[in-house]
Amino acid sequence: MHLHLIFKKVLRVRIIKFLLLKINEYSVIYNICFSEL
Repeated sequence: MHLHLIFKKVLRVRIIKFLLLKINEYSVIYNICFSEL
C-alpha cells in the first residue's frame, strides 16, 4: 500500500516534467514560426 503511494507520486512528477518539457518545445517552435512571419 505504501509502495503504491510512492509509485503514484513518482509517476505524477514524471508526467508533470514531461508535460513541461513538451510545452517548452512547442513554445520554442511557436516562437521560431512567429518570428519567420
